[in-house]
Amino acid sequence: MILFLLGLACWTLNPGDIPAKRGDQIPILVDQDQSDHIEINLYIRAGSAFDPIGQEGLAHSTAQILIKQLRNKINSDSSTQISVGVQREVVTFKLVLSNLSEAKFLISNLLSPPEVSVEELDVLNEETLNKLYERQVVSKVFSTWMFEGHPYGHPVEGRTGSLKALSPHDVHRFFLRRYVRSGSFIKISVPQYIDKSTVLDSLKGVEELLSPHLVNPQTPKVLPAQKKNALLILSDEQK
Repeated sequence: MILFLLGLACWTLNPGDIPAKRGDQIPILVDQDQSDHIEINLYIRAGSAFDPIGQEGLAHSTAQILIKQLRNKINSDSSTQISVGVQREVVTFKLVLSNLSEAKFLISNLLSPPEVSVEELDVLNEETLNKLYERQVVSKVFSTWMFEGHPYGHPVEGRTGSLKALSPHDVHRFFLRRYVRSGSFIKISVPQYIDKSTVLDSLKGVEELLSPHLVNPQTPKVLPAQKKNALLILSDEQK
């Protein structure tokens, strides 16, 4: 009986496959506010937790390449602001623009399959490694310890060995697997004088940019029941 109760306490529901109808389109939420600009937040469920084993940092590299690819297609005198944030579960692309007519162009180019050479990828990953070295040891060791054996355990930016082993083919394959309709969501904030129906009409066809293939069930949050009764104490000396 005790074993049964213990097993029941450790058991979690299998989220199962995502319903097929969710892969038909990209959900778009339109919000009107007091601002005088347009802000688009594109959420993609392609964070670092989905890095294949041995390819830690692939999600981060893919997002950085997509942003760089978009910037190269925008006029140098454009006022459009572009940024990206890569977290463990979600990648967030933020676009701030002044004209609604630019929205579909920006999203279309952002979601174009990544094209990068071996040399360009090496330069990008070298920049990432330099930033990774600057991080405090505490933050890196703590994540590894807290999420032992779990995809959350490695740094979002990746590891030295895995980053140096990434190839353009790896980036392209990750994009095709993770950047899909059922794992995407768009939130667009516009000034109050712009009608919501106008916004939706301007984005027609956006759902065709991504594959309708379904993403995997949500990342399991299975963690060790105990850490061998050990207490981890870390410190970084500040100079």
